[in-house]
Amino acid sequence: MRRETYLFWALVLMFTVAFFAMVPHAAMASTGQGTEFQKLYTTLTSWVNGLPGIMAAIALMIGGLYMSFVGGRSPAYFFYSALGAAAIFLIPTIAKGLGGAVW
Repeated sequence: MRRETYLFWALVLMFTVAFFAMVPHAAMASTGQGTEFQKLYTTLTSWVNGLPGIMAAIALMIGGLYMSFVGGRSPAYFFYSALGAAAIFLIPTIAKGLGGAVW
């Protein structure tokens, strides 16, 4: 092998070892109370359940209707847009289930 190839793999090995040496420090548990993201969660939930969420769901449905019937595409576009609109309203419930006792 050429010298440049050895040098390249030595650098790759060095950076890999340095990366895995830092990983345990990044995985340490926090001593917080679990309320760091409460304000963000409340804001996003109010947006999804409020007017922006309704507007996004209606826009998704109109886009699906257009793509499936006016655009000459498959009716699957309408079905998938209906699923997407329903998912917009389920996002807070899913996030609350994932958050557990924190939220």
